[in-house]
Amino acid sequence: MFGGTSPLGLLVGGTLTKMGSQCIYPYRQTATIWDDRFKELKTTADLGYKTYMKLTDFTSEKEIAYTLRDSNVVISCIGSHVWAKKEKDFEDSNIRVPVAIAKAVKNNPKVKRLIMFSAAGADPNSHSRRLRTKWIGEQ
Repeated sequence: MFGGTSPLGLLVGGTLTKMGSQCIYPYRQTATIWDDRFKELKTTADLGYKTYMKLTDFTSEKEIAYTLRDSNVVISCIGSHVWAKKEKDFEDSNIRVPVAIAKAVKNNPKVKRLIMFSAAGADPNSHSRRLRTKWIGEQ
């Protein structure tokens, strides 16, 4: 589950682990396991199993492929945060990371399904940088 620390990721991951699923939460290098964003995640595994994997580069297909090596379903809730102000931040979270995840999934024969959450209203002609870059990432 990519983007597991988002509000949507907490809901989806919590529901999956309550059903007994095993969930892997990759996270960025800037966070630690004791970060406030993980506080809610720690209590979500009810019947299932969860683990955290620290990645140094979310745009690296090699690192993402390592996290997916035993997965059969990949869920991506990656998106730009409220604090993202530069065009590069939007491009990283909405274009480069989803593309790297999709390529890693394509190259892994064990993965049967990719579920990618995006944004309603994504449009190449939108005035919003977030919606423009979301549209490009979807393509």
